[in-house]
This record gives sequence, C-alpha cells and structure tokens, in this order.
Amino acid sequence: MEAVVSTQSTGVSNQKLHEDPVVTVAQINLKRKEFDDKCQPIVNKPKPKVEPPPVPAEEKKEEPTETPMESTDSNTEQAPPPPADPPADPASADPSSMDLD
Repeated sequence: MEAVVSTQSTGVSNQKLHEDPVVTVAQINLKRKEFDDKCQPIVNKPKPKVEPPPVPAEEKKEEPTETPMESTDSNTEQAPPPPADPPADPASADPSSMDLD
C-alpha cells in the first residue's frame, strides 16, 4: 500500500498544474476496496475456541476434602500480624517534606 502511495505522490509532485491528474478519486477508491477485500476476512475471522486441558482422574482424588478456612477446631486462633515498625527518622520517610535548596 505504501508503494502505491509513494509512486502516485511522486507522479503528482512532478506534474504541472494544467495537466490532467495522475491519480483520480476512482483509482484511490479502487485501491482502498482492494485493500479492504484482502484485510476484512482476516480481521473478521473468529478466534479459535480453546478447550481447557482435561484434568486427570488421579489429581481429582488427591484434593483435600477440608480447606484450612473450614477448620472446625475453634481453639486454634491465628495471631494478628505484627505492626509495621515506624521509620527511625520521620523526615527521611516522607520525600515531600525534604528541604530543597
């Protein structure tokens, strides 16, 4: 497509103003239609459907029947995570409070 445009633009630039045009609107529309006819089947082609791989029967048997969240033992409680340590120097933690020269 670029080759056609560059060839036609070279012809137009070398032409005198009183001569008939090198490129007509009908020629441009014809090239556009040819381009669309080649591209539209590719663009409109549906994506192939991907089937998920089958899960082997052995893996299905190995799945645990009870997840850790469903534990019936109420005596075990998880400790909350430790609080984050604040930085030693608060001024160095926030770059917006830095002194600028």
